Amino acid sequence: MPLKIETYNPNYLPAMIDLFNEQAAVESHIVTLTPDIFNKLVAPKPYFDPKGLFIAIENGQVVGWCHACVAHATEVWMDHNRTHASIEMLVFRPKDLHVGLTLVAEAVKWLRPTGHDQIEAINCPRGYAFYRCLCIGGERLCPASIPHVHLAFSLSGFEVIGSGTLRVGPLDAPPKVLDAAVDLEYRIAPLTMNHESTRQSFVGFQPMVIDALEDGKSIGVTGYVVMPYHAAKLGAPVVNIYMMAVNESHRRKGIGAAMVSRMLVDGYKQGARFTSVGVDMDNMAAQQTYHKFGMLPHTLVFDRRLHLKPKTA
Repeated sequence: MPLKIETYNPNYLPAMIDLFNEQAAVESHIVTLTPDIFNKLVAPKPYFDPKGLFIAIENGQVVGWCHACVAHATEVWMDHNRTHASIEMLVFRPKDLHVGLTLVAEAVKWLRPTGHDQIEAINCPRGYAFYRCLCIGGERLCPASIPHVHLAFSLSGFEVIGSGTLRVGPLDAPPKVLDAAVDLEYRIAPLTMNHESTRQSFVGFQPMVIDALEDGKSIGVTGYVVMPYHAAKLGAPVVNIYMMAVNESHRRKGIGAAMVSRMLVDGYKQGARFTSVGVDMDNMAAQQTYHKFGMLPHTLVFDRRLHLKPKTA
């Protein structure tokens, strides 16, 4: 029977989940998905549109699926007044490249009329509407360990716009708490989520922040979240660093390391026994900081984007 593309029907969910887990088996930092997790963390979100979740059927079997959406930016530092178009997930077997290409084409066709001039592909420039804390750390970047998905996007015109490393490590014991070269106060608190899109992004999780304060003024911040669903593969939760920033005037004073040490101590208290963080490839200072805490390169991750209109010079 020829390949057929349908939109989401809950009756297909068990087969979709089985295919996802089959393809994610190669990557320890992608969760083992279940229908319960999908129905708790994905389907209830306001941005979920069944018409944008495409399912490939061949010979009566689910052979792939692709989740597209239009959503507002999710991160606290982003412009929340504009929406963006994205493909949040693409799942198919390596031998079925035609399935991946067909699914991407259907998603692009569905997103074109929304008026956006770009479509993001499993990346983070506009945030994380779905699958946060389920795939590749706290983000949902596409790892190099799933090359056939990258190939489908590349052949569909999605270019690489950024690259990074996912660093991971064990957390067998809380680390020694470090202090910076300057006298600072450190405050740990839940992330203040002023935008609905941010709250929806973290549904089911409790993101935290550590503020480094000098004379009451914030000069550094790190954000982290404990991810319990990774325990099915790893045996224990993971604490993921989703944000790190230090004012330029205060860099190279050990502030980042001081915040990371406190974050790991708190993550350990919450039950995490593994760590993860996504780092831009050219951010040498961050790479060195995380290396000190035993977070080693695990896989490369890539941002991709399709330009629907000609780029201006």
